[in-house]
Amino acid sequence: MLANALEDNASLVTLNLGGNEVGKVGCTALAMAIEKNETLSVLDLGGNAIGDSNTILLARALEKNTALTDIHLNGNTIGNIGAMALAKVLENNRTLQFMRLKQNKIGDDGALALATGLQRNDTLEYISLNMNPIVSNVALKAFFNAMRCGYCFAKIYVFYQEIWIINGDRTGKQYEASNKQRLIQKVTKREIPDVLFPQVIRYILNNDKNRTKLFTILRNRPDLLVTAAQETESFK
Repeated sequence: MLANALEDNASLVTLNLGGNEVGKVGCTALAMAIEKNETLSVLDLGGNAIGDSNTILLARALEKNTALTDIHLNGNTIGNIGAMALAKVLENNRTLQFMRLKQNKIGDDGALALATGLQRNDTLEYISLNMNPIVSNVALKAFFNAMRCGYCFAKIYVFYQEIWIINGDRTGKQYEASNKQRLIQKVTKREIPDVLFPQVIRYILNNDKNRTKLFTILRNRPDLLVTAAQETESFK
């Protein structure tokens, strides 16, 4: 009934169905409604364990939807297959701005697919993949390449098994203060792959004019001095 009402809805803009055990029947009905709905802006399906097959159903609808700007899919046991379906959404959808995929089962293959989708997307402002088993440096670097190739990514934060890609000051400022210190700690404790250190330096140089954060890292990681010098020179 809810899905039927949503299909004809002309006023509801936010729908929270988090933790409601939305199963295959519910996802099928929601997908049909989302495909036609023209007003719903935010959909929260977090904590429903919908899995890959139901994610595929939703992804097909999202490819055609022109209203949703924010989709919450945290904690849904989504794996690489579901991530690949969502990557196609990124390639074709031009209204989504936020995609939340925290605490799923997306691995390196799914991450690579999402990164490829991001390279062809110019509207997404934020994607969260923290608490997913993404461990490959290749997968992590693919997100940085997406940031360089894409049109919309101005800021990126990478922590161990955590990725935030954030667009510009509008969404970036709220994360900066709380994450700068964490970033330093992650680097000094070797919890960020060294291959990503050049991007970490660029972030610091963009956000710390006095470079005190960089000096703090290098005091604890003298092995990164050469890389730091190279990146600082190219930043000028």
